[in-house]
Amino acid sequence: MQFIRSAISRAGRSSLAVHTATLIAGDVAGSLLTLVAFGLVARHLGPEGAGILAVAQVYATFLDSVTNLQTWQPVIRAGAAADSRGAVRLSAVAAVGFLLDTAAAWTAAAVGLILLLIGQKLAVVPEVHAACVAFLAMLTLNITGTSIGLLRLGHRFRALGCRPVIVGTVKLGAGIWLSLNGGTVVTVAWGFAAAEIVGCTWLGLCALTELRRRNAGTAPSLAELRACWPFFRSFLLVGKIDSGARLVSRYVDTFLLTAVSTLDQVGIYRVAVQIAGIVGRLSDPLTQTIFPQLARLAAENDLDGLRRRSMAMLRRSSLGAVAALLVFFAVSGWGIRLVFGDSFVPAAVTTNVYVVAVAIAVALLPVVPTLQAMGLPRTCMAAQVVATGVYIFGLLWGASRFGAIGAAAAYVFYYIVWGALISVPYRRHMFSARLPVMVNALPEGAR
Repeated sequence: MQFIRSAISRAGRSSLAVHTATLIAGDVAGSLLTLVAFGLVARHLGPEGAGILAVAQVYATFLDSVTNLQTWQPVIRAGAAADSRGAVRLSAVAAVGFLLDTAAAWTAAAVGLILLLIGQKLAVVPEVHAACVAFLAMLTLNITGTSIGLLRLGHRFRALGCRPVIVGTVKLGAGIWLSLNGGTVVTVAWGFAAAEIVGCTWLGLCALTELRRRNAGTAPSLAELRACWPFFRSFLLVGKIDSGARLVSRYVDTFLLTAVSTLDQVGIYRVAVQIAGIVGRLSDPLTQTIFPQLARLAAENDLDGLRRRSMAMLRRSSLGAVAALLVFFAVSGWGIRLVFGDSFVPAAVTTNVYVVAVAIAVALLPVVPTLQAMGLPRTCMAAQVVATGVYIFGLLWGASRFGAIGAAAAYVFYYIVWGALISVPYRRHMFSARLPVMVNALPEGAR
């Protein structure tokens, strides 16, 4: 019996390693392809053109993050209940998720267009306005939350790993063609937006295939949709505040730099963010593989298994963060000169500072999924909100005083504060005698 348990445990760890490796390989490959594509167009457009492109991308990403409901989390929780207890049908879970994703995507595009019309009256740079329109068009099809949840639930990690590679390949092709044919910043924006649309389409098709594979059945009734709502309601408000605080910490720096500095400085800073973001791409694959497994362990009230899995992931993520940090310190200078050209060499120092913040985030990666699996999303939200408030004050001082490198240093300070805040409840609950709540209980109304 002990031999069988050991074999099952080894198989589980092997499966986790394979899934994680698949997603990391896809994300890193996609990031490298995107980085090369951005390097080509940055050489062609120059620092100012790269700054305009960066502002347009961040504008659309910010709007998407504000309205994005992170439906993949409740989809996984509700989908797990559908698999194990038959509380709801998976087709009903998917229908609610897709409806919420569609409403969020179109809301983001509509709000963005209204703000652009207001900005046009205030004499915003015409190229910035036109480039933003391209990315807003992409937002209308950015219906990916439920698709990601379904694919994670079904262990379709190859499909998830292919998405960044597909997007990066299309961006690289567009970057090469536009650079050779004298493309403007607006045509580059449309090319990059088209690449994101291709990636969203890929995820949607894969999710529909997963539903068919699971024989999700006929279209859900209104009563079934209502039965699914408690799973989503419990996540949406707290999750939205949490992700809202997180997106402020990610994107407010670009907007503030645009206000207090030049577009050249914004372009240099975004190059640093793009390069350091390769390390950050490790976080999504790890989260995508660990959260479903932690959620199942928590649903079974298996605190020992949850503790072992989380602590093992914490050790691995910390070692990976240190290794990535050392590699970036070694290669950032000549890598920037090789890919982006001499005009962007000042971004090397900013990159080295910024990557320290990303390394802290990667090192503490398993903490948030563990607390969420335990039923403590409010704890994660509180840490994000407090750390973001402190970060804004640091950013205002650093960016206005030291420009791009000051903004990067403020980001390091943000993650130090966040790490200190989130580690306290993690340590307390990891070594407690029981889970903080009965996370396996069905939400009221879904029984």
